[in-house]
Amino acid sequence: MSDYRTIAVVIGVLLVVGTTAGSSGFSVTSADRGAEITVVDDDRAYLGVDRSPNGTANGTTNLTVAITNRFGDGTVLERVTLAATQDDASERLHSIRAGDSKEATLRGVSCDGSVEIRATGESVEVSLSRAVIC
Repeated sequence: MSDYRTIAVVIGVLLVVGTTAGSSGFSVTSADRGAEITVVDDDRAYLGVDRSPNGTANGTTNLTVAITNRFGDGTVLERVTLAATQDDASERLHSIRAGDSKEATLRGVSCDGSVEIRATGESVEVSLSRAVIC
């Protein structure tokens, strides 16, 4: 009987030690990875933006903005919203296919302001801000 008791005590001690001691695992890890980001001008970007002012007077202009879809084949920009940040001027463009361009004119926008542009498609979303040029 003493052999069984010794075995039971050893098993009990192993269970206590096993449940209270660490598992030699880890709970936190980190990794350093490099990232390379290429920034291009608006005339070469996936969402091309070309701004042309006309009728500039008294610190305001009519700003024509051309949007070009340079995303891959099959990417359609379903909705593009342009809004002047200091004025109530806004326009929407719809269904710009890859390789195509469309224009919108924001009338009477402040030369000191900027234009917020947001383009969305099935698998793409782009937001950017550009200064109004006069």
